[in-house]
Amino acid sequence: MKRPEVLITDAKGWRTPYAMLAVMAGAMFLSFSGWSALLNNFSVERAGFTGREMGILQSIREIPGFLAFLAIFVVIVMREQTLALVSLTLLGLGVAVTGYYPSVGGLFLTTFVMSLGFHYYSTMETSLTLQWVPKERAPEMFGKIMSISDEIMWDYYSLLLLKSSSEIDVLKAGHPMENKKQLAAILCSMIHGEGTGEHEREQFEKVFSQNKRPDDMPSFSWSDLATEDSQTLLNLLGNSNLIQSKKEARRLIQQGSVKVNDERENDPFKVYNRPSEPMVIQAGKRVFFEVR
Repeated sequence: MKRPEVLITDAKGWRTPYAMLAVMAGAMFLSFSGWSALLNNFSVERAGFTGREMGILQSIREIPGFLAFLAIFVVIVMREQTLALVSLTLLGLGVAVTGYYPSVGGLFLTTFVMSLGFHYYSTMETSLTLQWVPKERAPEMFGKIMSISDEIMWDYYSLLLLKSSSEIDVLKAGHPMENKKQLAAILCSMIHGEGTGEHEREQFEKVFSQNKRPDDMPSFSWSDLATEDSQTLLNLLGNSNLIQSKKEARRLIQQGSVKVNDERENDPFKVYNRPSEPMVIQAGKRVFFEVR
């Protein structure tokens, strides 16, 4: 009996594309950091590297980067998520055996294996992210990063952007809000594609600093959110799927965080009729959408 096909984007709970991307990203960071530490310890102390050998090693490390375009042929016979896992395995293998070959030739070989996994994984990570993480979630991501504390922000710079202590000290001389906007913009572009971060920064500043509506709010037809000519505010907000749940939608309405055409509304069961002109619903500071 043929097993029914299950799309990965339909996964629930912890077995989701986002969880997989997060685990793989964490594994990549730990592996690459481990390789960097091992290289610093072994290259001079055990392998007797000079500037010449270090230059050769760095050149070898870039070879798989030039060959990363071959991934388009590999995905013909292998699924992208499988290739990502295989690449991550190569990365981990290259790091794991580095300590067992503390010689010039050994480090050259393990560096090539590690770099092969690193560059092919990076290629697949970008592809899978674009497929699995919709750009519609970029404003949510930007807003969540902006909500972290100033102290935690520096951990993000250190762990996610690999900034050194000296680089972080330079950043600390600037304004925390600007540093946080920069962090959010960089991470949004990394996850959702080049240019997304700067766009979300502009929209964030328009909403929070200038008290204006964003330019690219989602737009729904009435039939997308309602099956009849009248519908409650709670259902309109909940059916948009821009709020985590109807329970959360009700909480936002009752605490006065929801506006309809710039008018605050705190009754979840207030009924609205099909509008003759576009109606804008705002939930909190980050969620805007238009109903036509």
